[in-house]
Amino acid sequence: MRRKDREITDRAEIESILNEAMVCRIGLADGGDPYVVPLCFGYEDGSVYIHSAPEASKTFSGSLKTFRSSRISSLMTFDTSPVSSLEEYGGKMIAMIRKNPRCCFEVDCCDRVIRSDTPCSWGMRYRSVIGFGRAVVLEDPAEKKHGLNCIMRHYQGGTHEFSDHDIALVTVIRIPIESMTGKKHD
Repeated sequence: MRRKDREITDRAEIESILNEAMVCRIGLADGGDPYVVPLCFGYEDGSVYIHSAPEASKTFSGSLKTFRSSRISSLMTFDTSPVSSLEEYGGKMIAMIRKNPRCCFEVDCCDRVIRSDTPCSWGMRYRSVIGFGRAVVLEDPAEKKHGLNCIMRHYQGGTHEFSDHDIALVTVIRIPIESMTGKKHD
């Protein structure tokens, strides 16, 4: 880290940022262009949990058109055009993870803009965490429920029940954190 005066080395302070942040950005690459996705998340015991739509090829034996129609109909839109690929369906993140599970994540808590009379002297009061790991798509229903509960606790607290149907309609990913750093500007 270039600015050692802003580095956070205390693990408890880093974890407090993970527990306070509202959005986690996941960075992925598959040898081509990088891809960053803002997501809801949960953190527990050195792992970040995120979720996504299901992988159509694993969850639905029918066509992607059928799933897209039912998914979009629930949003009060009646688009029944066929979906030609998993990426169009919304599986780009999962496809990239399957190809290269190495990833990074970023969370932050921004308090306010620091204003100045000169444009290049402006700044932001913030605390942030950047971490690295290897994403794992969870297959076991019990692990998926645990991951979803981590996410729900992050935003609402408590433990929730998920039906087998609910679990089948979501992909849950665990990212065991291999390294992370914190930074702040007071």
